[in-house]
Amino acid sequence: MIQDIFCITVFIVLIFLPIYRSLGTPTQDPVPPVFTINSMYLSNGSLGATWHAKFTIINTNVSSIYFRTIDFTLFYKTNPEDVLSSASSYPFYLDKGEYVKLRVNFERTTDSNNDQSLVEEIEKDRVKDGSLNFGMQIKVEAIYYGEIWVSDVEMSPRCEDLKIQFRNEKDYSGRLANPNRNCTVPMQWKQMSFF
Repeated sequence: MIQDIFCITVFIVLIFLPIYRSLGTPTQDPVPPVFTINSMYLSNGSLGATWHAKFTIINTNVSSIYFRTIDFTLFYKTNPEDVLSSASSYPFYLDKGEYVKLRVNFERTTDSNNDQSLVEEIEKDRVKDGSLNFGMQIKVEAIYYGEIWVSDVEMSPRCEDLKIQFRNEKDYSGRLANPNRNCTVPMQWKQMSFF
């Protein structure tokens, strides 16, 4: 009796283990979705600013993608440690060929002494050439659904060398000087954890 149970268990493992492994293994490397920052408007160009951004995300070649979490972080110039603002988006699905347009509002009010030097640097840039250079990092947790496989995916899209051009010397509001920019999208595959 115990020998029969052992044989059945081994048989089940030998049959279902390859199937389980194939669920997290795409047959080819799918192309990541396209993340585009279409436009951005800044009001009150300091750390207490409100940023209004529009993004387009396109699923170009996978049967379906479920975006579980999307977290956006804006940082000053090229240093991710100098956070200007952050925001999150709602979860959504994209089938192959579909796209979504997101409107994201970033808000941050701070009065920390550590941020005072950053405010001063931003003000120097605004006075010097009427602009604010920044970058954006996005953290995405998603599930890719292929035709015969499923896989967890982490993406970290990054848009660098972005610039807000202020309207004039006295105005603290401005617009993205280089709109419709595609972000680079590094991806990391993870094995689905059913057990």
